[in-house]
Amino acid sequence: MAQISDILVIGGGVAGLSAAAALAEHAKVMVLEAEEQVGFHSSGRSAALLHYALGNPPVRRLTLASREFFERPPQELGDVELSSTLPILTPARPDELPRLQELADDLSPFTGIEWLDEEGLRRECPLLRVGGDDAVRGFIDRTALKLDGHALLQAYLHLLRMNGGDVRTNSSSTGGRRWGVPLLAKAAVAAGADGIFLEFHPDPDRALCDGPSCLPLAEAGPLLATLKALHAAVRAA
Repeated sequence: MAQISDILVIGGGVAGLSAAAALAEHAKVMVLEAEEQVGFHSSGRSAALLHYALGNPPVRRLTLASREFFERPPQELGDVELSSTLPILTPARPDELPRLQELADDLSPFTGIEWLDEEGLRRECPLLRVGGDDAVRGFIDRTALKLDGHALLQAYLHLLRMNGGDVRTNSSSTGGRRWGVPLLAKAAVAAGADGIFLEFHPDPDRALCDGPSCLPLAEAGPLLATLKALHAAVRAA
């Protein structure tokens, strides 16, 4: 028997499952995952590290804003541990000292760092080559978090099902066939969808993530105009 859903979410990674779990409180949601299990690609293979050295200032502010979520997960996710502290050591050779200071200045608004001399570097990492042209100074950030990606995926999967949603694995949509993305988008709008998610990239063949499913950025305007017109026609019918 065919199953009718109000919302289809394509992709069972962290983004897809978390969005689906939230939407399932208000509508009937189905997650379609092309692989045999959720979190098979980026979400399951991420370094999953919360550290303020990653990204530019806006990313660091987002990292700071998300910290409480990982340290004290919301009750609706259940009794789950999503993170543990993981000290991060940043050593520098003599020629890297100016850049080390710049990085420390960038991090100081977000976390406390502990400066280390050669003796401190040896103490924290006995395998590190120290002295001379090797590491001579560094700092350690003891507030970084190692995130449990598997626990996060399973928590959102559980919440999705608790809210009445479902997941179908081995359910490819375009399966990385770029030519099928506009067709699927138009079909969804024609069938009554009020919103869709599309990925664009200036050069999809060189995209670091989801390249086969990305559309060229130059095609965004014409396609979105077509979808908007199609949506208006469906609503007017």
